[in-house]
Amino acid sequence: MALYKRLSTPNIPFYCVEVSWWSTMGAQSAVKGRSMFGFFKRTIKAKGSRKLQWFRPHVAWGTVYLFSQAGDNKRIKLGFTQRLTTDRRSEVQRYAGDNLRIITTVHMPHAFCLEGRILKRVRTVAKPDRSRSSEWFILRDGASLEDVCSMVLLEAILVRRAARWRLAWPKYGRITVFDSGFRGSHCLPRSKYDVA
Repeated sequence: MALYKRLSTPNIPFYCVEVSWWSTMGAQSAVKGRSMFGFFKRTIKAKGSRKLQWFRPHVAWGTVYLFSQAGDNKRIKLGFTQRLTTDRRSEVQRYAGDNLRIITTVHMPHAFCLEGRILKRVRTVAKPDRSRSSEWFILRDGASLEDVCSMVLLEAILVRRAARWRLAWPKYGRITVFDSGFRGSHCLPRSKYDVA
């Protein structure tokens, strides 16, 4: 990335940014005299936004996952991905050095927004694991994996309701839940279903 000082043409912003992907991200808007800050603000992230916006039904889909450490069911990881959940688990296992179980996943539009809400609410039943990243938690006494699974599903339904209110839910949008059934002390039947 290179910065260039103001050119003699008055319509050129004070600073313009030259990046390799201008041609695909609409560099013409920056050349027409708009600031680089507005240019990047208008650029929609591929994974979506943390906040639900009005009249934005064309949003990115993604998956929010819940992992549990195989040897310690109290240590969990919540996160977001747009790849296969198994690929994301393999990646996390490489840098964490632990075997992880997939507890549940939720695939839906506005999944990045859902992840942000869950990371805030899960603190009521789990405390952050300071030895790892901000997406790792340790369940508090009396809390279980079932509590977190129920929380993820409830938040997904609330995100869908809020998106519909803002006319930001896609026409063919749906919430698809995969539940491995593993709960630490017991196992439930594995299931995959769409939330009505």
